Amino acid sequence: MINNKTVIGEINVEVKAGLSVDRKTADICMDLLAIYFNNMGFKGVILDFPKGDMRGCAVRGIETDDEVMFAMRAPLREKRSKKKEEA
Repeated sequence: MINNKTVIGEINVEVKAGLSVDRKTADICMDLLAIYFNNMGFKGVILDFPKGDMRGCAVRGIETDDEVMFAMRAPLREKRSKKKEEA
């Protein structure tokens, strides 16, 4: 049997979905990352989340305890310097 179809028009549908991750899942992911980077000899890791594009997440391993402490204190230093500039 021959099936003849005539296309009268087109409909384009764009579907977007969001992803929600709970705290327990995030903790498991952090544990996995910690194991992975620890096995590679790193003391810590810095993650960069570009605005609007999570596929381009940048990762940098930290090699020394001093670098880890510096990175962990960095946000506090920046907040303090901005408060001084505003005053």
